[in-house]
Amino acid sequence: MAPESNDTEDFAALLQEYEQQNPDQSQRRTYRVGEMVKAPVVSISREAVFVDLGAKSDGMLDIAELLDADGKVTVAVGDLLEARVVDAGKAGCVVLKRTLGRGPDAKNELQQAFAAGVPVEGMVTGVNQGGVEVQVAGVRAFCPISQLD
Repeated sequence: MAPESNDTEDFAALLQEYEQQNPDQSQRRTYRVGEMVKAPVVSISREAVFVDLGAKSDGMLDIAELLDADGKVTVAVGDLLEARVVDAGKAGCVVLKRTLGRGPDAKNELQQAFAAGVPVEGMVTGVNQGGVEVQVAGVRAFCPISQLD
């Protein structure tokens, strides 16, 4: 049995009314890998820090990224964090990173950044003909002069 057109019109009217009464719900957005976000911390657990992205799900950072040399968390609930989206749907959260990792995972993370077109930051360690040597996440790299920013 096909729905009547009045049912469709009623649903559309109800949806529009809901969106007007709850503007923050209708404005929710999705995030792309590589996008920089700035969001407030909403909770801190033993394994992760969660930020409110205003999306369908929260953003999540590994707690290890936010520990100081003594192992203490460097942020509190309400603080604004700036990070880059590295996965837009893992475990129902938008996974974020502040910096590229070091060690065995660094090369894999650099390959993922390349595949996604995500810019990376590094430290210039030397100058040679046509460009500079750069350390990116503990990996030696070359950057042509034309690509420096």
